[in-house]
Amino acid sequence: DLGCVVEEASPDLHDALQIIVPLRAMRTGAVHHDDLGRLGEVDNGFLKQFAARATQLGALDVAEAEWRRSQLW
Repeated sequence: DLGCVVEEASPDLHDALQIIVPLRAMRTGAVHHDDLGRLGEVDNGFLKQFAARATQLGALDVAEAEWRRSQLW
């Protein structure tokens, strides 16, 4: 009624985990960098999982996730 056109959209999110997991791990590693050597003391399983992944990430893993995010955007 206001003159707007509403279109339904279904973005292709099949790459979502390949974007979210490495980027979340990278951020977790950066934020908790000083604690990465003490992962055995961490009670939060979710935090422990992403911090452990951060120690295994390479620059190409992060670059690919960033590229995928740009393509999705």
